[in-house]
Amino acid sequence: MKVIKKENLNKIISILENDGVIIFPTDTVFGIGSLMGHDSSLQKLYDIKKRNPQKKIPLLVSDKIMIKNIISGSIPESMNKLINNFSPGGLTYIIRAKTKYEKYANRDGSIAVRIPDNDFLLRLISKINKPLFASSANISGKEEINNLDELKRVFKDKVDALIPGETKKDIPSTIISFMEKLPFFIRTGAISKGKIREVIETKTTVLFVCSGNTCRSPIAEEYSRKISNNKLYNFKSAGTLHIENAPISKNSKKIIKGFGGNPGLKSTSLNQNLVDSSDLILTMAKKHKEYVKINYKVDYVYTLAEFSVNKGVIFSNGQFDVVIDDEGFDIFDPVGGSLDYYKKVFKIIKKLIDEIKWKEFDD
Repeated sequence: MKVIKKENLNKIISILENDGVIIFPTDTVFGIGSLMGHDSSLQKLYDIKKRNPQKKIPLLVSDKIMIKNIISGSIPESMNKLINNFSPGGLTYIIRAKTKYEKYANRDGSIAVRIPDNDFLLRLISKINKPLFASSANISGKEEINNLDELKRVFKDKVDALIPGETKKDIPSTIISFMEKLPFFIRTGAISKGKIREVIETKTTVLFVCSGNTCRSPIAEEYSRKISNNKLYNFKSAGTLHIENAPISKNSKKIIKGFGGNPGLKSTSLNQNLVDSSDLILTMAKKHKEYVKINYKVDYVYTLAEFSVNKGVIFSNGQFDVVIDDEGFDIFDPVGGSLDYYKKVFKIIKKLIDEIKWKEFDD
């Protein structure tokens, strides 16, 4: 691994153009990356990070013109406003890629782009006139590394160059998706939801939580999606038992299919990103509520029954209104039970969700 000062721009460009992988400082954390259009170095980047090839790597660009060259269609007005207010900076945009960039995009055609607030990177990308594939300098699933000695130890001779420098924050960027008409948060980080909502309107994200995310919470997620305005609301679900990517139960699939929802959901483990990107968390039982409060230190969590019986209102601007007079009750877990048992549970979930008021903010 060569250590190269950021002033040696031509030398760094030469390494990138010869299929090299480099580590560099950004305005958030240290990044590791390669040059777009060089597929051998991109594969090397995946190998170094031990990253699943299905998990596509974001792009760093120098300006709005580069984004226009990547995005399918024109830049949405709301995204333009965010670029003008927060870019360069810690905001990543999920956009639909042009056909010629599909091999770098996710299955739904999405690709992540960001304009970093870092003079070195902006000069580098501008001079080379190509985006950089860039991910956090870590092994996938491990914590980001922001110490030069640790970077040298972990990556040793795996990368071609290390560019020393200071990062501004030990916090990753905020990620917001523009894959639908109304944008929604994927992750909150360097820029808060509040600051973004001062500039544009975004979807309200509601997260349902149960134990395994195979029975109650996916039913609640899909039923809410079915009855509400999907243009204004974004629904997710997760479990506290850290069961990842398991199919939901057979009887949950039957219930969801019965009301016309998507029965193909798979379990997701509750994590910090899901909590941070949500505006309201509704749990199936008090133990889940306490788990979220203790482990994630947030106050926007209620049991579904608690929120519903107290006539909770969810607005389309990320806010909600509820006054707690009744603690509500737990929704019992149907796991392992008969289809009739699941139907009883769904009847309760349906009644509670039907009683929640979903309102546009200017109603």
